[in-house]
Order: sequence, then structure tokens, then C-alpha cells
Amino acid sequence: MIIKYSESTIPSVIQNVAQARFWRAYAYDKLYHLYGTVPIVTGKEDIKNGIAKASQQEMENFIETELAAIENVLPDSYSSSDYGRPTSWAVKATSARYYLNKKDCQKASDYAYEIISKGNFKLVDYPDAFSKNQNDEAILAINHIEKSEQGNK
Repeated sequence: MIIKYSESTIPSVIQNVAQARFWRAYAYDKLYHLYGTVPIVTGKEDIKNGIAKASQQEMENFIETELAAIENVLPDSYSSSDYGRPTSWAVKATSARYYLNKKDCQKASDYAYEIISKGNFKLVDYPDAFSKNQNDEAILAINHIEKSEQGNK
């Protein structure tokens, strides 16, 4: 099926795809540094006989390529109704952590320095960091459902 988009919807579609790519890279970064290499699933694999683990080089290339591709696509911030969506700052923070775990201190330092010097983030009081949404310290907020029987907050 071919989907046609109008000119006005293309930017939001591109942004939504970039957000999905962020969460995929974020998940693979976590998996890689916890468990080592894992199979990379992009939707083009023949899964009849299973999927082999990626090599270390394939894992690192995939994560780095995904993060680099979306860094300048995502905005610096969203409106309050879209709180929790990944921003370009979340990509930079994820990249900084990725390179730190990879022991590439120069790249990690470059990303961290950019966040500290150019991002509008500042430390807040300890209780506020966990009790107030949209505080000035949060670079990436992972929202949870507020209802006690349906999630945790």
C-alpha cells in the first residue's frame, strides 16, 4: 500500500519517524551495554531460521548511525502537551552516555559539554526532580501512567 502525504504533514511524519528511531537506538544502546551484541531487527530480515547476533562493529555502527541521523531532525523542545517526547538534547545525552560506555571519552565529553553549555537545563531541588513534571533538570522524561492501578508515578 502506498501512502501519500500532503506537504503540511511531511514534517510531522519525519519527526515521528525520528522519534521512533530514537527509541530504537535508545533500546539497542541499553541492550548492548547490558548484554553485549544482540540481533538487530530492522524489519527486512528473513526470520524463518532465526536471527543471528550482530557483530560488535555492526552494533556500534547501527547505534551511532541511528543517533547521528536524528540528532538534527528532532526539535530542542516541545509544547507542554507533548512532554516526554525525545528532543535533540535527548539524542545528545544518549550519545554522550553511549560514547562514555564505549570509553570514547573525547566524544562523550563533546556531547556533555554541548548539553551543559548550550542546553537550558539546570539542577533543581532533589524532591522536585522526582515530583514535578517538566522541571528544568529533565533532559529525557519517560512518562508513566498516573493512575495507581495502571502504572506507576
